[in-house]
Amino acid sequence: MKNLVVLLLLLLGTFAQAQESPKSEAPMTKSLTIGGTINYSKLKNIQPLNTALSEYYAIDLNNKSDVTSIDFNPYFGRSISSHWMMGVRLKYQSIKDDYVDYNEENQTDKSSVKGIGLFGRYVFNPESKFNLFLQPKFMINKLKSETNLSIGKYSYYSNFYETGCDLGFSYQVGKRARLTANLGGLTMLKGTVHANIPVIEEEQTQPFSTFTTNMNLANTAFGIEINF
Repeated sequence: MKNLVVLLLLLLGTFAQAQESPKSEAPMTKSLTIGGTINYSKLKNIQPLNTALSEYYAIDLNNKSDVTSIDFNPYFGRSISSHWMMGVRLKYQSIKDDYVDYNEENQTDKSSVKGIGLFGRYVFNPESKFNLFLQPKFMINKLKSETNLSIGKYSYYSNFYETGCDLGFSYQVGKRARLTANLGGLTMLKGTVHANIPVIEEEQTQPFSTFTTNMNLANTAFGIEINF
């Protein structure tokens, strides 16, 4: 994971340096950007696979479920050239899953993810109102989840790393404001899940890692950002 982070930072530095040639672009800007994106989804009779850690969903023919998810990502960044911005990103995701289990009992699973990390953004055509961008990221996240069962409370938590690169677009709506959409992209997660199961006294642990492409409409997050 450390090697992957170092490689990501080196790539960001290399591309940023390549774009700072005085012959090919305007003088460096130092504008500050504050913004955020939000994604809301509501799924019926579709179960998340590995709740809050995966972007995949499967139709559940046996159980009735109602999954509500809200994902909010505020951020602030600073332009280091006309093409590149670097910044800090926060994450808060809440997932509530109301379902009927195989014993015909109503259950509620509540999960939350909180995170902080760094991101870069490369804008392809900074002079245009409409722009495509690539957004490399590295996040440190903490997941908590719990379910009240008839035999007791089942809970688990995880500290995990998230790295990857997203594709998005922005549209200038004024001198300072832009509308944005993050379409998703490549994501790698790596960490360890710690589970507390009512019938087992000792805490159970399991390492995990995933590498996914998650570009679809359900994962698209819309937002707005302001330049200062």
